[in-house]
Amino acid sequence: MAIGNRMYPRCHALLPLKGLDWEADDVKASALGDGYTYDPAHQSFADLTDVIDTVDVPDRAVSLTGEWSCGSLSPGPVIGGSDTMTRVVMWLDSGTPSTSWLLLYLDTNSDLTEILREGDGSAVTVPFPTALYVP
Repeated sequence: MAIGNRMYPRCHALLPLKGLDWEADDVKASALGDGYTYDPAHQSFADLTDVIDTVDVPDRAVSLTGEWSCGSLSPGPVIGGSDTMTRVVMWLDSGTPSTSWLLLYLDTNSDLTEILREGDGSAVTVPFPTALYVP
């Protein structure tokens, strides 16, 4: 069951300190399966489980009103078996899993349907929410 797209607390902490540059930093997105459950106490990539694939986040921009946007995310094919992608987590890649901070948890498409890609081997594309306001 989708809980809705949200920002991890670590991301909230980085923003006022100018510790995150959405357009310039090395931001990745990981496709996750049902084995991961959102927890606001999770802070780094090391806290993620059931990672299916990881990709760079393309075409990132911030509008004058503070809305984040990016191109569609395209992790590799979801292969059969238990690999059903149900969520995407974006994170700031430091090169070390324990200090690669979690930014955004996405389990809902921009049309408010749940992210769900079955393990049939087909390519996956997940649209970023049309505009995500970041306070």
